[in-house]
Amino acid sequence: MPTYNNYPKAARSAARRALKFKETQGTSCGTPVGWQRANQIASGESLSLATVKRTFSFLSRAKVYNQGKFTDADGKPICGSIMYAAWGGSSMLPWCKRVIAEAERNNVEDKEERSPRQKDKHMEQEQRTTEVERRSYVASDEHTEVRLADEGRTVEGYAAVFNQPTMIGAVEEVVSPGAFDDRLMDDVVALFNHDMNMPLARSYNGQGTLELKVDEHGLYYKFNLGDQSYAKDLAESIKRGDVRGSSFGFVVREDDYEKKDDGTYRRTIKSLARIADVSPVVSPAYPQTSVKMRDAIAALEAEPEVVEETPVQDEIQPTSAPKRKVAEALLSIHHHKTLSK
Repeated sequence: MPTYNNYPKAARSAARRALKFKETQGTSCGTPVGWQRANQIASGESLSLATVKRTFSFLSRAKVYNQGKFTDADGKPICGSIMYAAWGGSSMLPWCKRVIAEAERNNVEDKEERSPRQKDKHMEQEQRTTEVERRSYVASDEHTEVRLADEGRTVEGYAAVFNQPTMIGAVEEVVSPGAFDDRLMDDVVALFNHDMNMPLARSYNGQGTLELKVDEHGLYYKFNLGDQSYAKDLAESIKRGDVRGSSFGFVVREDDYEKKDDGTYRRTIKSLARIADVSPVVSPAYPQTSVKMRDAIAALEAEPEVVEETPVQDEIQPTSAPKRKVAEALLSIHHHKTLSK
């Protein structure tokens, strides 16, 4: 099976800068997989075609997070920029594209042999080291309003609704049908307001006290209330209309960004690596924003689009501070603190 190590020197330099930043400054950005890729690229290690494809996929998605510098005005790490450089940065992306195109012309296979145990271990690592995002939905109709059934003992609703736009700062986000394929066997808990101290039900391998299913509307959930005091409080809050919306926690496997005609961006969540939880929530109007999403919006506000085919020698460029502050101000009303898992 062919391997490739003739990637640009600028890509190796970008990976080394990211590794040096991690070593000297310390950072919680990225995953073990991402830092492994940085070490591979920095050392000039040969990459399989499958790895080249994964690198291309990551950089294609992550380029919107890149601000060209590793820290913001307050000295806080910009994870999007750091990990974009860790994977080789702007010069690595067109190189990967050329390698993939040449391999397709020559009918080169990218099959990687992994034992079932290796696949499971890799999948588990990918799922549990990636940031959990949470999205809430305004209760606008019967498909988004949480309800009580069976004389007030059963809670049911839709934790996610397909193709319903959610505005996160300047980005319109939708969940596409198929995003939950093969995810109903996950270990999923039902929580009140995403609070791990208030578990309501649980589903593991499709079994348990929490029922999950996917239909034409989205991700449906249902569970019977227990005798916990907070479960009784939830029932009363739903009856009063104080709790009407639902939310879900998730880890993205694949998403796409596109620029709309009005200059804003649309994010389509195509598939998930994990469903973390489903939750009846008090305030569904303000979705939680992840660090990556905040960096992405700030980058979109502050940075011009980068031409992929133009290698850059130094990715750390100055950005427009006023625009950055405007983006952060837009985001401040959307940010909720993510609770520890």
